[in-house]
Amino acid sequence: MEKLFLHLLTDYYFYERFFQKETFEVKQNQDKFYQDYDVLNASLISKYDLPFRKDLQKFISFREGTPKYLNLEKILDFIEFVSHLDLTKQQKIIEKQGMEGIKSYEYKN
Repeated sequence: MEKLFLHLLTDYYFYERFFQKETFEVKQNQDKFYQDYDVLNASLISKYDLPFRKDLQKFISFREGTPKYLNLEKILDFIEFVSHLDLTKQQKIIEKQGMEGIKSYEYKN
């Protein structure tokens, strides 16, 4: 259940907080982020020294070029933010205040 909560929370922060403008542009253009993901995959795999398993290759695409909507630095900021989320604290905030409660949530180093 914790993995599902993390997935939903990550989606919320991605679409509603970090990438609202980009999400709006994608919807306006009836487009998707997938091509940008393909362009950013190699940089992210390299940055985080992620092991690349051959059996997962069919699920990961790579593309040369410049992302249309997503910026690598902003993606890295998002990953940094999400990596510091305290899921128990997030759950308690949502239970007490609803999603409004986490809109302005900031982590402290």
